[in-house]
Amino acid sequence: MTNELYTLTRQFDRAIVPVIKETPSGMSLLPLNTDYRGLGKSAVRVPQYQARGSARIGFEIMKTAGDGVDLLGFDTKIAVIQDDATIKRTDWEAFIENGVPISNDLAMDMTKNIQATVDDLIYQGWAQNATTYDIKGLFQVAGTATTGADFGTFGNALKSVNAAIADLEDAGVYSPGHILALNKTQYSQLGSSISSGVVELTEVLKALGTGGRVVKNSRVTVDYGLCFPAPLDVNRPYFDIVETVPPFHDVYFADNSKTADIKVRQLTRLGVRFKHQTSSGTGTDTAVSKISSI
Repeated sequence: MTNELYTLTRQFDRAIVPVIKETPSGMSLLPLNTDYRGLGKSAVRVPQYQARGSARIGFEIMKTAGDGVDLLGFDTKIAVIQDDATIKRTDWEAFIENGVPISNDLAMDMTKNIQATVDDLIYQGWAQNATTYDIKGLFQVAGTATTGADFGTFGNALKSVNAAIADLEDAGVYSPGHILALNKTQYSQLGSSISSGVVELTEVLKALGTGGRVVKNSRVTVDYGLCFPAPLDVNRPYFDIVETVPPFHDVYFADNSKTADIKVRQLTRLGVRFKHQTSSGTGTDTAVSKISSI
């Protein structure tokens, strides 16, 4: 019986791979960091460099020491995200005795539930008491404010994006490419914005640069947008997703009885590090621009 549990676990683990790779999700928005593996990892340190003086120009190598590096930091919490389901014992026995395969649909459905919850975490964050955020997502952490213009008018989307990128650069956040995250309302307006044969979406994508793209998600509040550096290696100093445990299945008997049902649990563990956040780890981050009035 234990061998069958192992076989089903492997079957489910293989089934979720294409779902994870092919389904667009918040995981694709920020650089992925897999250096901190371990189910017991409950927090990870966020190094935070304090402001330093500018570089200097001269005609000789200067002997005087530069300013010191004041390394502060804070811990960001690593969340456990899981989904649980039950396989009836009669279905399990059919799998064992008759070779009737248990559908992978269950595993894939659990993966979609996991991904939806991960998107909640990345876009908005999570508050255990439903009020104060224990983990802030992109929308809640945005610390650069950009005033945009109604996307219903041709040209306003491009103006808003260029303004957001300029505001990020004014805050010292430079990137060869950016992500623009929109609610479905503004996404639809942008996709329909055409004048004299000019497709505004095409121009916006040019402005977003290398690796830049426009994404749609209802977790972005309507009439707002988010603009932030694209998930390129060069942008790791701004933020990353720390995945300590990739999604996997745990398949086990509900109890020790001979007629116990089979329990299936899919689990992953991750956190989001915003490295320009205030020292408390619960403030805002200038590397994310919130565009209003669009």
